Amino acid sequence: MVPSDLGPQLQFLTDAAHLLSASSPETSAFLMSKRTSLLVDHDVPVADHQRQHVCSCCGHIMVPGQGSDLKIGADRSLKDRVRKQPKAQGAPAAATSSSQKPGVSKVFTCGKCSRYTKLQLPAPKPLKARRRSKMVDRQRVVPQDKRPAATTEPARLSANASSKKRAKNRKAGLQALLDQRSGQSSGASSGLGLSLSDFMKK
Repeated sequence: MVPSDLGPQLQFLTDAAHLLSASSPETSAFLMSKRTSLLVDHDVPVADHQRQHVCSCCGHIMVPGQGSDLKIGADRSLKDRVRKQPKAQGAPAAATSSSQKPGVSKVFTCGKCSRYTKLQLPAPKPLKARRRSKMVDRQRVVPQDKRPAATTEPARLSANASSKKRAKNRKAGLQALLDQRSGQSSGASSGLGLSLSDFMKK
């Protein structure tokens, strides 16, 4: 916990460093390094979100994409350690391997001094066996659901047949309208005796 007399100093150094980060990066880095040394002198632990924001070596404010780099990846050495553990030991080996599960790590590379800050993220929680039992139940239910699928095939066929029937009726209705119009226009027209139906393909 930060002492009450140290809080205003830390706040001032943080604000001043952020205000000067664009115009004078060296001064900003100096102020942030002073802030870090104040925390260390008073035995105040530096939080992870502060470590990923400010380089602990030079005090440079790290912004990924603006000189500083961020890489996210699995911890390889931890993976190898888990693989090399003997499996014949039984339950104790399983307990130690679960405590040493590889997690994801964030590596920030400082754009000023090129030092890196590595932060270990917690490993994802293991999946519960409860989900597996649900999956087994679903697999048991699936064969029963497949039975009605056979009865849906005739329904699909009848739906296709009814749509074809509707299309035929629509076409016949349109043809009847055309014939009716051609009959009316042929009686009324005294020209060449041609109508639209003469040019349409049948």
